[in-house]
Amino acid sequence: TGNPARLQKALEKARRGEPVTMAFIGGSITEGAGAIPSHTGCYAFKTFQRFCELAGKGTEENIHYIKAGVGGTPSELGMIRYERDVLRDGSVEPDIVVVEFAVNDADDETGGTCYDSLVRKIVTAENRPAVILLFAVFDDDWNLQERLSPVGKAYDLPMVSVRDAVVEQFY
Repeated sequence: TGNPARLQKALEKARRGEPVTMAFIGGSITEGAGAIPSHTGCYAFKTFQRFCELAGKGTEENIHYIKAGVGGTPSELGMIRYERDVLRDGSVEPDIVVVEFAVNDADDETGGTCYDSLVRKIVTAENRPAVILLFAVFDDDWNLQERLSPVGKAYDLPMVSVRDAVVEQFY
């Protein structure tokens, strides 16, 4: 769901050979928990590889990869980590940002305000990056999709639900 126009713009930019930076921010799922090896077996790297293929480019040719996944961190810390780990204190302007906190925000005392603030910060950046919200699942197929998807709807962002896409196949 959501408007893919910004994502299409980034893909076209990559196909022209211009530099494009893909960033992934989230918790342990983004970090690569359970993937073997964690750096190249994780969803973030596989998504990066596929984007490179769609752009007709090799990995790291003109498309750059930032993985800012840290296990156990919610979007409250993600707001701080975004500055440090993705923007690298202002030296990077990502073209695509995937946000994954649909599991770690379970105990968020702000009820989603930090998540909304993080997404708004990314969406309103001067370079207008594509933002994709990923709703991964916990080991019991649970996530916070109902609480977090209104943020994506408010900004008309592409959203991917692992629960909706694949969980039913396992039952």
